[in-house]
Amino acid sequence: DDVSDWSSDVCSSDLKRAERRPSMLAFALATCGFSHALRAGLSHQACGKTCRRHASAIAYDNWLCELRELRMNELKDRLSAAGVNTAGMFEKEDLVTALLAVQPSAPPPFFEAALREEDGGLYTSVKNGQDETLRLLVDTGAARSVLSSRHHGSVAAAELDCPSLGLTGLDCAVADLPSDVDGILGFDALRGFAATELDLSSCRLRLHNRAYSATHDGGRRAVSGREGTSRVEMQVQRLGEHDLPCISFALQGRGGLIGGGGGGRCVVQALVGTGTPITMVTPELAAAAALPTAPVAAAVVDSGAGRSILTAKHCQCAELGARPEEDRYLGRHSDPEATRDAEPALGGGGGTAAPALAARSRPVVRRGVACYTGDLPLVEEAGWKGKPAALVGLDLLCPTKGAVRRLVLDMEASAVWVD
Repeated sequence: DDVSDWSSDVCSSDLKRAERRPSMLAFALATCGFSHALRAGLSHQACGKTCRRHASAIAYDNWLCELRELRMNELKDRLSAAGVNTAGMFEKEDLVTALLAVQPSAPPPFFEAALREEDGGLYTSVKNGQDETLRLLVDTGAARSVLSSRHHGSVAAAELDCPSLGLTGLDCAVADLPSDVDGILGFDALRGFAATELDLSSCRLRLHNRAYSATHDGGRRAVSGREGTSRVEMQVQRLGEHDLPCISFALQGRGGLIGGGGGGRCVVQALVGTGTPITMVTPELAAAAALPTAPVAAAVVDSGAGRSILTAKHCQCAELGARPEEDRYLGRHSDPEATRDAEPALGGGGGTAAPALAARSRPVVRRGVACYTGDLPLVEEAGWKGKPAALVGLDLLCPTKGAVRRLVLDMEASAVWVD
């Protein structure tokens, strides 16, 4: 088995929700997400193509520009032909918005597919351009999308066409994946859309072509005003050789053996990873945040590059979208190179310094949680060796006790919406 027996003292409702089958590691990220995607990306760069915006998003942009170039009377004529009453529409943008809603040739507002929470990760089953059904892990922590070598042999890269998700000619790395996983839908694919919505309550994946804050669901208010949903500022940052979504993240411990010490707090930029059910932190972060030294659980993780032992440490609270204290980013860590503001990557996700981003919105606080620490997979490739760093998993992003259980990566607004 890839995962060791859990400690008899463990009590973690967030982890119990994922079925852990012996044939596949519960920690999907360590098995095939960030691990294989990053390794494949390092050994084979994209074949001269960069998917910043997919065909559907480009088509929508072109269509919008064409409509805005029309005169107001031309827009009204088209709306009248579609049976829309234009009385009360005095602004050109109102006419364009109304026409977008009724034109049959307009690109859809979003692409949608079923989403299942299985084996510790989020999976969607869709058909490719050859009408074959593929089971794909949706992993925001995977730098590059991956296809299984079972279907593509020993080639280094292959293209994915998935019309139902608006994906055309997506350049993917090819790697060995578990037998029941056909590929990984990574951040390189997801960032080409205005927003990626992972709706665990209704088990739906939605890839939005239009600004997410302007969309509605079932006649309810826009997402920006939904009950129980909070905005966390996001940056696309360079980890190793790749761009990945990060948020400001803080851990607060009580120190000592079982939590009776002086306590501490540490703020870092953390990777947002939907391919793992747990949150992982480096030993440096666990020490800086004064997490108790006594573990509450243990697991053996096989990443394909070797086995790692991770231990779970109790955390007094974790903050998503945390604010630095007294302008000391990364808390008490003394390495000036590690504590400087990370440089934002080009191509989306914002460009404001991390402390300024974190100060704009209230942090989302999770209390009494557990974080796994130890020899994390591929820390050197990610540039994490010897530094406080974290990968935030589904246990903190979409806790089972959440009322909404909806996670959105909003590329247009440089934000993550969490319950």
